[in-house]
Amino acid sequence: MSRQNVDQVRRAYAAFASGDRDAVMEMLTPDVVWYPALELLLDQSIYHGPEAVCRLLFEEIPAVLEGFRAELLELHDLDDERVLAVARFRGRAGGTDVEQTFGQLFHGRDGRTYRMDSYPSRREALEAIGLTA
Repeated sequence: MSRQNVDQVRRAYAAFASGDRDAVMEMLTPDVVWYPALELLLDQSIYHGPEAVCRLLFEEIPAVLEGFRAELLELHDLDDERVLAVARFRGRAGGTDVEQTFGQLFHGRDGRTYRMDSYPSRREALEAIGLTA
């Protein structure tokens, strides 16, 4: 992805952190697909369309992890369409604090994201794109 797409991923994390669902929806193509890393905890393993992605982010994950938030740690510009984000999520489940670093591969075109692949760790994300941790 270009510098524009790296900035867009940064803005997407900021929009999520501020609870701006409309801004997040605007950053996604109508045919966006997300493959989340937490599929065992979620209602489904693939989310199609901006509404489904926002439902996951703003409703489903927070229902499992109270106080859910994600902090962007790293951004890697991979090529004209892809950016790898490494982030840390935090929340509380069953009275226990939960914190995990994860990877998220964003695919974009025309300044909007059309696919996201999430990985449960930084190492797994780097391996998935052919790099070593």
